Amino acid sequence: MEQFKYIHGGDLHKTEKEHGISLDKILDYSSNINPLGIPEEIVNIIKNNIDKLKMYPDAHCRELIKEISKYLDVSLEHIIVGNGAIEVIFLYLFSIRPKKILLPIPTFSEYENIAEMLKIDVDFIETFEDNGFLFSYQLISKKMTEEIEALILCNPNNPTSTLIREKDLKKIIKEAGQKNIRVMIDETFIELTSGGNENSIVKFIKENDNVFVVRAFTKLFSIPGLRLGYGIGCKSIIQKMWKRKACWSVNTFASLAGSVLNNDREYLKKTDKWLTNELVWFFEELKKIPGFKIFKPETNFILIKILDERFNSKILKSKMAEKGILIRDAENFRGLNNRYIRVALKDRKSNESFLKNLKEVMR
Repeated sequence: MEQFKYIHGGDLHKTEKEHGISLDKILDYSSNINPLGIPEEIVNIIKNNIDKLKMYPDAHCRELIKEISKYLDVSLEHIIVGNGAIEVIFLYLFSIRPKKILLPIPTFSEYENIAEMLKIDVDFIETFEDNGFLFSYQLISKKMTEEIEALILCNPNNPTSTLIREKDLKKIIKEAGQKNIRVMIDETFIELTSGGNENSIVKFIKENDNVFVVRAFTKLFSIPGLRLGYGIGCKSIIQKMWKRKACWSVNTFASLAGSVLNNDREYLKKTDKWLTNELVWFFEELKKIPGFKIFKPETNFILIKILDERFNSKILKSKMAEKGILIRDAENFRGLNNRYIRVALKDRKSNESFLKNLKEVMR
């Protein structure tokens, strides 16, 4: 039943069956979801609109797009929504149909997967451990040759938790524009960085027609099961994407969930406070455990290299699963190997439990 080329996170149901641990007792550190949980407003939206399931959702997602427009101060005609960020990424590449794209690695594997489906050639840029896997302007600039038609950047990047600074992004975008190269920036985790939307490149879209930004509700609002993503780009590309989009791919509850962006600012403030405090603490505590190299994180997950020769990513994943904790084996990220894992950031109680169990395993 291994139907997918890439496996992204832990399989809770498999862990429950193999280790006899009930789902509600499993700590899932393989999935980078906001531990504050689903905002109360989204819960109420679902409860109060249950009768709308007997009607088709609005295929044009008018109210959802209005909320996104207000949230990011972007014109309606520059927005498309989809069934998670994956649909938006697929529609973008399907609409521009580049012959060859440039992709720094390691990064989110679905870019390569979608490119393969669409028969798009990929030229990889390898980033290096010694530099913390940072995407540098110089590194990318050298690879932006005349045969490259599009560049894909994940910012902050999954799995390395690195963030490209605005000054470097502006230089990359400017040079790409001069070379007629489109730039897609996946900002799925941008609100889960210190400063949040201040780190976004959305504000430069009006003056850069070659830029397309992908965003999502999934990680921020802890609703992976609802599937809701969106894209922001120039009007002509957005129109092409709408024409190719499957009708009603965004369900009724997902369409209504957009109101939380502008109505529940308190949730966003709490998220920022949790992230700012907890990420520093968790990073420092992880560094105290022998046998690892911990890479400095910019968002709600941390890349770790296993230095202890007794373990590799599969062994450590199995040992932690026995304790009811799932971690992400990062071996299947192109550019990494079985010495790497990725762990999420959660609430203090969960993080303390994680650290305690990790120390026990590493003894």
